Amino acid sequence: MMAAATASSRGLKTILLEKNQLKEQVLLGKKLLITGNGRCNVTNKTDTKGLIANIPTNGRFLYSAFSRFSPSDTIDLLERYGVPVKVEDRGRVLPQSNRSKDVVNALRRHAEACGAEIRIGQVTSIKQDDSEGFTIFYQDATGKSIKVKSESLIIATGGKSYPQTGSTGDGYRFAEGLGHRVTPLKGSLLPLEIKECWVKDLQGLSLQSVHVVVQELMNQDVNEIEQTVKGKVVYSDSGDMLFTHYGVTGPVIFSASSNITTSAEKYRIVFDILPDYTERQLEKELLELLASNGKKQISNILQELLPKRLVPIILQLSEMPYDRQAHQITQDNRKEIIRNSKGLVLNINRLRPIDEATVTSGGIDIKEINPKSMESKIVSNLFFAGEILDVDGYTGGFNIQIALSTGFVAGDSC
Repeated sequence: MMAAATASSRGLKTILLEKNQLKEQVLLGKKLLITGNGRCNVTNKTDTKGLIANIPTNGRFLYSAFSRFSPSDTIDLLERYGVPVKVEDRGRVLPQSNRSKDVVNALRRHAEACGAEIRIGQVTSIKQDDSEGFTIFYQDATGKSIKVKSESLIIATGGKSYPQTGSTGDGYRFAEGLGHRVTPLKGSLLPLEIKECWVKDLQGLSLQSVHVVVQELMNQDVNEIEQTVKGKVVYSDSGDMLFTHYGVTGPVIFSASSNITTSAEKYRIVFDILPDYTERQLEKELLELLASNGKKQISNILQELLPKRLVPIILQLSEMPYDRQAHQITQDNRKEIIRNSKGLVLNINRLRPIDEATVTSGGIDIKEINPKSMESKIVSNLFFAGEILDVDGYTGGFNIQIALSTGFVAGDSC
């Protein structure tokens, strides 16, 4: 939508082909509709340096694109079409309405206002013609085969994540057919499957503002590594998370998963459930609770500090009976409780499948793309924008801003 709007605003006859439809009506932005649990974290209120710092895969490639279309430009565009925004924690920008459809509608209205023609079209193949540009073959809403010729072509089909939204990897096939290299694809911003069986007992439990550290374990036999062994820290941050029947998910988990670059079994994740306490402060708080509740069971006392459902797990890991009374708790018992509350260790089994990924990591090799125009270095007048490129960021609005910025540059350069 951004690419089509920008190209049209330059007076170019522009056709946007979208394969998604609902009751024979074109359905734009289907993936955008589900982002942020339907709230649409559309960008992040930061500068170019801040954007690039949150894009671990080829962030520097986007310097020019972000300079030409920034988060401020995104906010201005939305407000121009009647979608005021708000800024939440960590600079996350969302529509004040908390409705992603408002963002989609604004982008669609922008494309239409600029003169773009929007058609239902399931593209089946693309043929390059040196003398006439490109011929695009597609099926319309009735299944009829149609072809259209174009001097320039922008491929902005998304990746392979959430294929039910239409991002089924078609663009990679088109790009390879035109001579481009596609780097290995994998999911990014993914939930994590965990080896510990007890995580299923916590299914549905959400934790806010926990501190997370991902460690890469250097030893060969990961399964025999004790929890006390240190690993190389590859990610450290705070955020919200959720336990599931298979492991953990949530914003901070998604960002953590982006830093798992080899076999997932070589990594573990360490949670500080009580990041507002230092170990000394937690020791003092625990001592005071024990002293004033001498005959109470430790399981009841810990509910003053920890979520109720997490208490049995902490006690189990601390090898402590659930019904032990406060006056029976030793110094070593306290140390174990503190250690497991401030450093709850989960060993990663694997990343969830790419179908469940928020974005796709990998894509069109950026070495074959001009970063100032998004034009192919291999095929003249061929441009790329969005998730199809080998760039991806952390959660927080960065990936949508990538799409908008590269879409603007491609539309302005074609």
